[in-house]
Amino acid sequence: MFCPKCGAQNDDNATFCASCGNNLKADTSQPPMGSPGSPGQPGAQMGGASKMDIKGAFMDAIALVKNPKAFMTARADTAPPVMSTIKNYVAILAVIPFLFTLLGYLAFPHGHHGVFAISAGIVAYIFALVNVVVIGYIVFMLAPRFASVADLNKATKLASYVYTPVFLIAIVNIVPSLTFLNILALLYGLYIVYLGLPIVLKTPQNKVVMYVFATLVASFILYFILYLIAAGLSHF
Repeated sequence: MFCPKCGAQNDDNATFCASCGNNLKADTSQPPMGSPGSPGQPGAQMGGASKMDIKGAFMDAIALVKNPKAFMTARADTAPPVMSTIKNYVAILAVIPFLFTLLGYLAFPHGHHGVFAISAGIVAYIFALVNVVVIGYIVFMLAPRFASVADLNKATKLASYVYTPVFLIAIVNIVPSLTFLNILALLYGLYIVYLGLPIVLKTPQNKVVMYVFATLVASFILYFILYLIAAGLSHF
């Protein structure tokens, strides 16, 4: 059974959740975490809720990073429309790279003025949204090649999972010398994809590695191209 509080999988006869200690034998009349009937709880955004919930989005992100497999398993069959994922989850988390990129330029101006810092933050925010949309489309287009479910909504949801660690770790953008940690976060995001492809897109296990590799190549190519574009724009 899955814990209605944190989404972790437990033995069917378990009394308490092995992950969070929740009493699994308690009254289960309330809708489980992440269901459409539980707005404001972790999973509300990625579970299909249409109302923006900032706290819920951040709680979802943290829950995903802490226990990717349990989080994705509990939400395997739900996928909001692409624009809902972008608006209610990605656009909220993307505020982190926007804010800390802005603060980084203000703290370490290197001769740049405030207008440049704001422009750099806006560029970081836009490219964060673009990254998720494009990677989601790439995952969607590659799905038939890897005997996976070709569902753009689910592919975009999975792409948002890829960049969730990147969004969260973007607090280091305030210190330019630490921005390399974004690459490590992206690698963790790809590990999440490795776990999530069989769960979300029903990818056969023997095709997961190549699917992840294809996503890895596409992600780094995209990251490099967008980095060059952002660097070019920063000189204007």
